[in-house]
Amino acid sequence: MESRPVIDRLNFAKVIAFDAGKILMQHFGHLAGYDHKGKVNLVSAADRAADEYLTGRIRGRFPEDAMLAEESGEYLGSSAYTWIIDPLDGTTNFVHGHPMFGISLAVAGTDGVDAGVIYLPVTRELFYAVRGGGARGPAGPLQVSAQPDLSGALSCTGFPYDRREIIDTLLEDVRRLVNDCQGFRRMGSACVDLAYVAAGRYDCFVERNLKPWDVAAGALLVTEAGGRMSDFSGGPFDPFGNELVATNGHVHDEFLKILFADRPRA
Repeated sequence: MESRPVIDRLNFAKVIAFDAGKILMQHFGHLAGYDHKGKVNLVSAADRAADEYLTGRIRGRFPEDAMLAEESGEYLGSSAYTWIIDPLDGTTNFVHGHPMFGISLAVAGTDGVDAGVIYLPVTRELFYAVRGGGARGPAGPLQVSAQPDLSGALSCTGFPYDRREIIDTLLEDVRRLVNDCQGFRRMGSACVDLAYVAAGRYDCFVERNLKPWDVAAGALLVTEAGGRMSDFSGGPFDPFGNELVATNGHVHDEFLKILFADRPRA
């Protein structure tokens, strides 16, 4: 049964995610420019504005909670809760005017992620979950797809910021997905991909070298919608690790087999 402190934080996260989405939309299509955090990793004024808003609101409402945010880093707290914050997942899409980007907020307790919220400002879709309490989306309760085999599955992946160093590995991932699945997509935002698996729009998703703020909320959505999360060997998923597989559960073992059975994991 969900605890009152978790529900309070979940409800607050829904409100501030929606308001941060308004901030992003004020910048969308009107950016004067952006900065590079690496060769391909971008950050914009919109990322920073949304981060400042979210962290400020959380600090004001729950001053004892810790925070781990993509843009502003780590803020230590004294409570049992840590907020894991991505103010704009899909910055490259955003700066190019592509509509697929989102805000990801997770609340982690002592035993893992307790609540998660993903908001997509362009489509105005809110997805949220609480551990043990299910997941919900724009049309009500979320349920992963019932697709039973990979040949009929719609798969997706993403390319991490170190993609130039592992380009051959990524292209082999894509070759296998295109060859063995009914369809393949590459959206450009991990929080969107995970929300779509939870909603049954995708059947399976794989990506390498993500960060906890990319996946913490979305992984909870998937599991609470009846899906399965793992690393590349089928072992437990770790949001602080570098291996992510998310599926509807039915195709999970087959998905792992076609991608990794005859390949090194690194």
